[in-house]
Amino acid sequence: MGTVIGLILDSFSLADYHSIFSKLDDSQVIAFTVWISFAYALYLIIPAFINFSQKSKQMKNE
Repeated sequence: MGTVIGLILDSFSLADYHSIFSKLDDSQVIAFTVWISFAYALYLIIPAFINFSQKSKQMKNE
């Protein structure tokens, strides 16, 4: 749920970045977009990896 809310807020802020991030040039906005995309990917991948590793450990112990 946190990812959905964050992505919606970031989508609106990036769609209107000229007024929100007025001092950034286009290359800086692109770098910011790449950074937040990477952060959201980690936000989704890390818990999935932890769940997978915990299930693997449980299967080995059984």
